[in-house]
Amino acid sequence: MTTEKSIDWLFAGSPDPFRITYKGLELIRVDHFPLLGARKLKLVLEATSSDWPQAVRILSDLPIEIDGQSSKNVAIWADAAPEEVVISCPGDQSHVLVYNAWDPCKTGKPFALLAYGAMIVEEIPQGRRYRCNDGYPDDDFDDLVFRIERLTD
Repeated sequence: MTTEKSIDWLFAGSPDPFRITYKGLELIRVDHFPLLGARKLKLVLEATSSDWPQAVRILSDLPIEIDGQSSKNVAIWADAAPEEVVISCPGDQSHVLVYNAWDPCKTGKPFALLAYGAMIVEEIPQGRRYRCNDGYPDDDFDDLVFRIERLTD
């Protein structure tokens, strides 16, 4: 499916600039993923279908840890990461922010939260699945598909 113009105008006119209804679907630009007491998350990269490199961005109030590296702002690139990534979260945090990003110029500098970029978020046991659209002018929501699950210790 191709849209006639960018969905930016819908987000710009929405009372919630990160959530809209589009063709009967709820689209989200940034998700507040609730930790619900979990100290570890598992990110599973399920599929990509784009000519552009795709990334999962995770932002946190406190540093999160992946493979011994700590940061409050993480980009996990689907073409460079293993299929499953374990993320350690500080215990004193209620949520992390999640959104998709892409690199149309293939320079390692991600684009996000603009043009056709948005996600369809689905509740699953222990977490959520994200079907993402990047900035390319279509609305198929298959450019990046991933899920985040809460792990029990």
